[in-house]
Amino acid sequence: MGLYACGLSHHSAPLALRESLALTHERMTELLHHLKEQRAANEAVVLSTCNRFELYVQAPSSEALLPQLAAFCEVDEAMLAPHWYCHHGQTATQHLMQVVSGVDSMVVGESQISHQVKQAFAQAKTAGTLGSHLHYLFERVLTVGKQVRTCTPIGASVVSVAYLVVEIAKRFFDDFSQMRVLLVGAGETAELAGLHLKKRGVLDFTIASRSQVKGELLANRLRGQAVGIADTPSLAAYCG
Repeated sequence: MGLYACGLSHHSAPLALRESLALTHERMTELLHHLKEQRAANEAVVLSTCNRFELYVQAPSSEALLPQLAAFCEVDEAMLAPHWYCHHGQTATQHLMQVVSGVDSMVVGESQISHQVKQAFAQAKTAGTLGSHLHYLFERVLTVGKQVRTCTPIGASVVSVAYLVVEIAKRFFDDFSQMRVLLVGAGETAELAGLHLKKRGVLDFTIASRSQVKGELLANRLRGQAVGIADTPSLAAYCG
């Protein structure tokens, strides 16, 4: 029995491939149960963000993880395999610490990932797929992540990717109320970026998403409109 951290991230896979693994909260819970029922893992946590999809498991081996994930998400395993990585034992623990601390993030030091790991930990706890090994690991790693942010300057100048969107926009626009904003995707980062921009005064939002339901939910929250992802090129020209 060993600890494994396997998945895809912005380091290894393109966005379109990572999006093929995007799951609702309910489906994530189903995946956790699926991994246990298929005996692919004795304990399991699934971490899904805009930039990564990772499985943290206590299991006899990692061989069944990719086939079971591909089957569950109805994605061709051959498409995922070249981008799939898997860490074992101490290397898996080290990887999780780097993730929680923001060292492995697209924007090094961003703080959003710590909250996302806490959510993944809580979901696994609720689903009943935590055992003593992963429970202890995640509690310790979250504590270490907090210490890293408290005792080092890693996050001193970076809050989140979504916050950076606003900071960059401020360099080019004086009046946010005159901006037309196109958000490509309706995930957590897109939502946070939209909320930051809305607080700054943006009134005109269009959300282009592969998921009609998620796109409409975010559009309602921002009081904008939702469209299909195929409309992005023409809308980008309009918003520009």
